Amino acid sequence: MLLWGRNNTPIIDEDHCYFGEYSWVEWYHSHLMKGGEPLPSDAVPKRLRRLTVDEALKLQTFPHDYQFIGRQSSVYRQIGNAVPCDLVQVVAEVVRDYFTNSEVVIPLSSLECEASQLRLAI
Repeated sequence: MLLWGRNNTPIIDEDHCYFGEYSWVEWYHSHLMKGGEPLPSDAVPKRLRRLTVDEALKLQTFPHDYQFIGRQSSVYRQIGNAVPCDLVQVVAEVVRDYFTNSEVVIPLSSLECEASQLRLAI
């Protein structure tokens, strides 16, 4: 993926993604990293396109009907700055389970420390 444009919208190389062709984006990045000159915009293959808002929503696991407010550049920024929804749910469930679990778990390192202190006391 390549970031392109004022709002740094990710760029998709469709031939690379769907047809196994060489990645022009990776080639261009390598070209620049080796000190190559930036190419003019008309040298960019037509197969490159911006990631759509819907694709960005799917990548960040937003519900398909989630509504954003603002201009398109603002919507891309909001999606890009978000923590994936599914990740938030998993973290929240783990935290909930931790605090609702009646069994207190003591880390092994704490037990080892107490055992060595007990040995010293004996």
